[in-house]
Amino acid sequence: MAMEKDRVLRIWDLVDQNLTLDVIEVRMGIHKRSGQRYKTVLKGFESRRPIADIVRVTGLTESWVLQMHRWWEQSRGNGGQPIERRGSAEGALYHAAVMNHDGDLWSVMGLLKEYLGQVVGEIPSAWLQPWCLPPMDDIRLEDLFSHLADPELEQAFQQATSDGPSDTRRNAGRLALELLRDVLARRQIPGSCGHCP
Repeated sequence: MAMEKDRVLRIWDLVDQNLTLDVIEVRMGIHKRSGQRYKTVLKGFESRRPIADIVRVTGLTESWVLQMHRWWEQSRGNGGQPIERRGSAEGALYHAAVMNHDGDLWSVMGLLKEYLGQVVGEIPSAWLQPWCLPPMDDIRLEDLFSHLADPELEQAFQQATSDGPSDTRRNAGRLALELLRDVLARRQIPGSCGHCP
């Protein structure tokens, strides 16, 4: 088990160094898909996502994710910051800002996916409430669209959340949901926005 712990911590260290999954695959001798799972687990822990969500997204067993969570907590101190800080305090603050921003984007992505699921009828709803976000989430939504830089997605979303004919909304919702699922499948939000550190 100690060897497995060292292996997982080494993979996470390479992820923290912003190395690509291809480089991690070569250095660690693991398949890129496994590397992506370990990366997703790490990002989930850092953004304080529920263990059940991490299990669902990665397809790993709950006991394995819980074991990795214990290793992550042991290897980190002070609220999830690395014990061995590489660089200055500004570097740690920058890393925390990046993680918070990333978590905000994934959070609003979840809200979007849930609402569009109701629009297209995948999630049963007796009455579809109007799309109305609190001001902070509205800013995060703008940031998400800036990151994705996909006018087709933004236009489809606007149609799906407007007060138009239900068929038009449903078709636009399907397109927007399909484009969002492509991002979710890659588990990576590309690009940047005005709030990126």
